[in-house]
Amino acid sequence: MHIGIAKKLEAIHSKFFWGATSSEKKMVWIKWDQVLAKRERGGLDIGSLVSFNLALILNWKYRVFRYPNLLWVRLLKTGYGANGGFYGRSRAAIGTSPWSRVLAAANKLEVAGVLMKDTLYKQVGNDRDTIFWDDCWVGDCPLAVRFPRLAALEAHRDCTVAEKWSDQGWCWTWQRRMVGGRTLSSLDELNRVLGDFRCSEEGDVWRWKLSDNGEFSVADTRRWIDDIVLPTGAKCTRWCAYVPRKVNIFIWRMRLHRLPIRVTLSEKGMEINSILCAVCGMSSETMSHLFCHCEVTLQVWAAMFRHGGRV
Repeated sequence: MHIGIAKKLEAIHSKFFWGATSSEKKMVWIKWDQVLAKRERGGLDIGSLVSFNLALILNWKYRVFRYPNLLWVRLLKTGYGANGGFYGRSRAAIGTSPWSRVLAAANKLEVAGVLMKDTLYKQVGNDRDTIFWDDCWVGDCPLAVRFPRLAALEAHRDCTVAEKWSDQGWCWTWQRRMVGGRTLSSLDELNRVLGDFRCSEEGDVWRWKLSDNGEFSVADTRRWIDDIVLPTGAKCTRWCAYVPRKVNIFIWRMRLHRLPIRVTLSEKGMEINSILCAVCGMSSETMSHLFCHCEVTLQVWAAMFRHGGRV
């Protein structure tokens, strides 16, 4: 889904929550981002549609690497390269095609620091399915991106990690002899990056860091994005599963002092006939008076407690 459509749907969601319509506006008492946040962060744990859409977009990235033999993935790589355009200096992310928008959204999350580049990583085993230069299997990007000089000198660019590795160490095959300078420095740095690498008998598989089992989860990814993007309130939301949702939301708004009390409406600049309590008419209608000190309210509380057998 285009990010603009997701934002429009989010706006419709907000209007529905506050009871607004296309022809009638309603006062917004709490920022929508705060409403969407987790209850532990002072929200209602609704979740953002924009974050949900971004999680679905990231699922495409996961599927490109996790299932490289699917027909649509192979067709995609013919136009966008071995990594589907996700790594390297690909200009595809600035295009107008649907896949270019997917690339742009994924890259924006990494640039903004919402996701690290190594969130999707390759767990290497026997390395028979891992391309040495073009797969992201060590670090947060392919070795061809980090060491472009060495990748250009490679005689067998499509070789796997297993083909590069032997019991004696790494087997380098260059198109020409290295004479020194920056190229040899890059090779020394590459050897340091590879460190004490060893192959195992297990197969290679792509993993997603945000899920406990390593498999991509839209729900886990959306929660991760929400935790970073959405604000954190000063108070945790108290929620009781034994009372209706409307009551929980009402108490949440009351604790935040976000109810249409007469004094509050007057402070917001609305013209009202009186700020006296609409129930008893004896004092200013503040939050504490209306729910704790109003004579009528006290009688209601007493009747409720008697009905519940507490008095």
